[in-house]
Amino acid sequence: MRRNRDGEGSMVESGAHSDQRPLTTSFGRFAQSHGEVSMPVVAERGRAAPTGGESAEFSPEDGSSTDVSSASVRTARASSVGGAPVARRGDRVLAGDKIRETAASLFYARGIRSVGVDEIVRAAHVTKPSLYRAYKCKDDLAELFLRDYLCSFNDRMAGFEAIYPSDPRAQIIAYFDDLTKRAVRPDYRGCALSNALLEYTESDHPVRRRAQELKQDIREWMTAKCRETKVADPETLADRLLLLMEGVYGAGQAFALPGPAAQAAALARLVLDAAGCAAP
Repeated sequence: MRRNRDGEGSMVESGAHSDQRPLTTSFGRFAQSHGEVSMPVVAERGRAAPTGGESAEFSPEDGSSTDVSSASVRTARASSVGGAPVARRGDRVLAGDKIRETAASLFYARGIRSVGVDEIVRAAHVTKPSLYRAYKCKDDLAELFLRDYLCSFNDRMAGFEAIYPSDPRAQIIAYFDDLTKRAVRPDYRGCALSNALLEYTESDHPVRRRAQELKQDIREWMTAKCRETKVADPETLADRLLLLMEGVYGAGQAFALPGPAAQAAALARLVLDAAGCAAP
């Protein structure tokens, strides 16, 4: 089998994983347990994202292994991962999903570049060949982690829209109220997209490009939401709110708790009021 080297110097199997295949939004399971994000919806505007292969060897802690073929896989829906299908055999999650969830936990807690492939497979209790059957390389896994993170943002906002239908101001305020609570948690690590942009300074690196694309998606979403408020200058309002968000992502990690991040919700209300979007 022909092999290529990934950006971390590891040998990877060519043709292992396609970005167009269905995927499980594994970041949501990790993030829910850490209080960072709610359960994610299906990745990329309702399209499913990669699961990690039709067949994967899963090695549990007792050292045994099971080869799971697509014919023996059943799909568990909705409540487990916010609507995204999860490939399982019985109650056992496939290796690709376990790898993805484990990588999400490590990447968010410590940064992407500080976590190696060997550490991921050890923490996931799978074999390295299982990882490379599911994903082309670590960069591929990192990009999917970022996509999953954006899905968690979209899912959180969808929840607020359901609670406050036809009230965009209340939806925005609900997000900042929630962000303020999360940002004062001891395990808060800010925004995974912002963190990735700080880690990957090379302008042509695929992980940096992916983070930039997803950040732009958030800016477009915020601009559209501000247009719903009918303010005179929704673009300026959106950018001011985005700057507030980015400030919270950094302040939540930089200062002793509760710190300046605790003021985010109050400041969001002032920004909305100043733009002409006052409370009814």
